[in-house]
Amino acid sequence: MSCRKFNAPRHGSLAFCPRKRSKTIRPPIRAFPKDNFNEQIHLTGFIAYKVGMTHVVRTKVVQTKNRQSVKEILDAVTIVETPANVIYGVTGYEQTGKVNENLDVIGVTKGKGFQGVVKRFGVTKQPRKSRKGIRKVACIGAWHPSRVMTTVARAGGMGFHRRTEINKKVYMLGNGLENIKTEFDLTEKTITPMGGFPHYGQVRNDFIMLKGAIIGPSKRVITLRKSLLPQKKSEDLVIKFVDTSSKIGNGRFQTTEEKKAFYGIKKSEVVESTD
Repeated sequence: MSCRKFNAPRHGSLAFCPRKRSKTIRPPIRAFPKDNFNEQIHLTGFIAYKVGMTHVVRTKVVQTKNRQSVKEILDAVTIVETPANVIYGVTGYEQTGKVNENLDVIGVTKGKGFQGVVKRFGVTKQPRKSRKGIRKVACIGAWHPSRVMTTVARAGGMGFHRRTEINKKVYMLGNGLENIKTEFDLTEKTITPMGGFPHYGQVRNDFIMLKGAIIGPSKRVITLRKSLLPQKKSEDLVIKFVDTSSKIGNGRFQTTEEKKAFYGIKKSEVVESTD
């Protein structure tokens, strides 16, 4: 073993052990940021619901040695609906976050059921000529100690784990029934795409737009928390365009009026007008 010419680190981080299902679909917040009495009064935790994903076009200032340029960047974003919560015994505040602020997302991942070691831990498949299976761990341990160590990859349940993602940047705050036009896109439209978000529908309450993807399927309840490890670097955020085309298939039209103007009047509408 000491003379081999290849490196084979272990598969699967032991930091996530035990890999078992979460006790509750709405996990509580285990840690809060330290109170700073110089800041304004604010909420450090809030319940929300995952809606779906879309993409936006934003500008970014790129600084080189000789000059400064502005580039357009396409970012994937996640829409999170934040309906009003009923709070007893404390004072509630309207705004729980600000644009360009970072939030932590706590939730439960998608459940995958019983899975093998290749999908669960990413171990290497055996060669084609191997006996008694290919998608297996070749050796699960020595003769002694006469037991299987807990660090060995084994088949079992995958998914529905409690996970925390840190520093998700807030791109936009708004209401699902209000207009989201930008300085560069003056189209009258709401955040709900054509046909609604798959497996969710329409956004009718306040929402938060976060950069990138977050854990869990649509309709999954998640907890938003003020960042425990705030980042010091921040850049000015300018969103030029928010995509509202259909998320079912390959959408190309942003609004129903745009689609109707392209295809013209329908045959059924012609028949109704003649009658």
